[in-house]
Amino acid sequence: NHMAIRAYNNSTAYALSVGLLADQIAGRPPLVTRWPKDPPLALADRIAAQQALRALGFDPGTADGVLGLRTRKAAKLWQAAKGLPADGYLNLELIQLLKVEAGLSGAAPPAVVQPAGVA
Repeated sequence: NHMAIRAYNNSTAYALSVGLLADQIAGRPPLVTRWPKDPPLALADRIAAQQALRALGFDPGTADGVLGLRTRKAAKLWQAAKGLPADGYLNLELIQLLKVEAGLSGAAPPAVVQPAGVA
């Protein structure tokens, strides 16, 4: 059903929201945790993530700033290689870590990298 919903609107958040609404209508229990509140990623950060993935040997496709299926697959492979939860979800902290590892940033790596939704 997820991909059928995305055929109408190719937004992961939209498809998840519609699926969760359908679950609620069907009488299933609501979400246990709140939706993560990550700030939107700037185009430059999304492009940098793709460039870093490529530099590290993971193929994200064209560095166009669109975090599509190919970029998410590359991110999952990188996350698995680093021992991180391999969900393909790139937040600002993970992008910073990617940039540092690829040598694309003069910034120090973040002190702690946690998956989205983990306190």
